Amino acid sequence: MSIPNVTRNPFMVLQSNWDEVLWQNNGKAWVYLKHPVNATVHGDITNVDGQSNIRVAEGFKVETMEKHSITLSFPQYCLTINFIAPVAVFSNIHKNNIGAMDVSIGGGLGVSASRDETLVIWDTKSGSVRRKLEGHFGEVECCNFFPSGVVVISGGMDTQMKIWSAEDGTCARTISGVHKRPIRCIAIVDKGRNIISCSADGTVRLWDCGSASEIACLVKDREEINCCSITTITKDLPKEFLCEIEDTDSRSELEVGTENKLLIIGCENGNIEGYHVGCRKQLFSLQLQNPVNCCCFVNDRLVAAGCQNGTIHIIDLHETSAPILTDSSTESHVLSMHPSNICKDQPSFWVGFANGRCALMKVVASDKRSQSLKIVHELTGPDCDAVYEVTEANDGFVYTACRDGSVRKYKCPSS
Repeated sequence: MSIPNVTRNPFMVLQSNWDEVLWQNNGKAWVYLKHPVNATVHGDITNVDGQSNIRVAEGFKVETMEKHSITLSFPQYCLTINFIAPVAVFSNIHKNNIGAMDVSIGGGLGVSASRDETLVIWDTKSGSVRRKLEGHFGEVECCNFFPSGVVVISGGMDTQMKIWSAEDGTCARTISGVHKRPIRCIAIVDKGRNIISCSADGTVRLWDCGSASEIACLVKDREEINCCSITTITKDLPKEFLCEIEDTDSRSELEVGTENKLLIIGCENGNIEGYHVGCRKQLFSLQLQNPVNCCCFVNDRLVAAGCQNGTIHIIDLHETSAPILTDSSTESHVLSMHPSNICKDQPSFWVGFANGRCALMKVVASDKRSQSLKIVHELTGPDCDAVYEVTEANDGFVYTACRDGSVRKYKCPSS
């Protein structure tokens, strides 16, 4: 498959602790601009008097600077990026790199799992650990809050899924004995009576949480499945997405809320595939050439997929034969994606990279046939340490989980 509309855009990288050094007298932070064609431009930003007298290298311009944010531009390339420093860094939740994380919808609680085999629930205001969830054997690969915000589900290397009470830390259900290899990703259907699991064994399965029983095997005989995401099918999608369930009498009474759900999965062989959950029907399959590490629904129509070679693909559900946009600006592995509500005017999503970058990107349509990705915000803090997870809560705070063992909390302005 040929990939149309491949873009490579310039971007800037700012010293990770700029917010500490630039408020000092003669404090200095480095910055560089990476251009896909021209040479990399390096420069420094110096705070001459520790207050507002900012000197910046030629070519760069400081548009605004506040305690936790600085907006830099490079007029020659029409590039402007807002860099945001964390308002809090929680380094005592785990002792090792954090591979999975989620925050409750209301934003009050977080859950995270570390390579040190700990799984904990913590307070998002203080970073203090509320509960330790013990029961998995080995590392936990994924963890998610249910919409209620008081129940957590986790999946691990031990092929088990466990449902936990966030209030007292007890394990209410254990789902095991079916998947043969690690659980990589879990999608929650509606309010959570049903869940969907994706595994490195190449299967996707639908479960009933109350009875811990399997309802159906949705996908099988694939290579490793790395990620999944679920959404509700809207009426403006193509008619093949609006299929009706043929035999309602054969449906299990345990199956709830799947009749209008669309699931996408990303595979190690580079496939990204879409399925109507209720109809058990494959809607599309697209080969992206490189392992798909993460995916998300940007909105009702657009899907984003992040690959091992650093490419980001945008797929329009109205035309799934090829991505409408492929961005290869960075060669760093794409590790995490999460939809965002920060940009009110255009679809946007967060992307976490293996080189420590984490950016909010929005899909910009210059005309009906041409689209590109524009960086709105860059989150700073990690010093070249991989960002394994990024998530945005309803209260506007954004959280990242990093290889350095820290959870960082950011406040991003709406745009």
